[in-house]
Amino acid sequence: MATRRAQRPQLAEAYNGCVRALSDLRAKHIGLTGRYIGRFVRDEGAAMGTGGTEFVALLAKSRDETRARELA
Repeated sequence: MATRRAQRPQLAEAYNGCVRALSDLRAKHIGLTGRYIGRFVRDEGAAMGTGGTEFVALLAKSRDETRARELA
C-alpha cells in the first residue's frame, strides 16, 4: 500500500508546510508568553500562566504534538 505522501505529493507537501508554519507560530508564542509573564514575576520559579498552569510545559507540549502531525 502506497503512503499518502506518495499518492498525492503536492497535497502532502502543502499539508506539511501548514503543520510547520503552525509549529513555528507555537514556538514563537512560547517565547512571547515567557517574556510577557516574566515581566510580572518576582520569583523566577513561580512563573505561572492562566489558572496557575505551568505555561511553558503546556505550550511546548502543544508545539511538539503539532510537529508530530507532519506526514512522513
